[in-house]
Amino acid sequence: MDSALPLLVVDDARFSRAIITKSLKGAGFRDVRFAASGPEALSQLEERPADIVISDWIMPGMDGLELTRKVREMDDILDHFTYVMLMSGEAESAIVTQAFEEGVDDFVHWSEEGPEDGADGDADNDPQDQARPEVWLAQDHGPGIGAGERIS
Repeated sequence: MDSALPLLVVDDARFSRAIITKSLKGAGFRDVRFAASGPEALSQLEERPADIVISDWIMPGMDGLELTRKVREMDDILDHFTYVMLMSGEAESAIVTQAFEEGVDDFVHWSEEGPEDGADGDADNDPQDQARPEVWLAQDHGPGIGAGERIS
């Protein structure tokens, strides 16, 4: 892992930005920036491109899909590639397909449920009751992991 890889986290929810940024820094990434909106993200990317953008889908003003389209336009102009991961609480296959068709590279679904049978509903801070990501891939990542496949 290249710990100097520039990342940009885009989410209108300050708490979400903080959690994601803390997780990335805890994983060893040193160059993690954040933006509270699509326009703020584009402004930062104009000043200094990022290799990876992790964005919420649902944001006021400019949503994650529109941001992805503008990042792709910017990439074409700058002859650069930005890997875009989109996050959402929605994960219907039509939504995931739309994200991939719009140029998203990977999709992370945040679920409020625990394991397959759901959270147990008690207030014991059981890790099974915490939100967990489901990752969907837009690209073929080798044998056994194909495009459009849920991997978690």
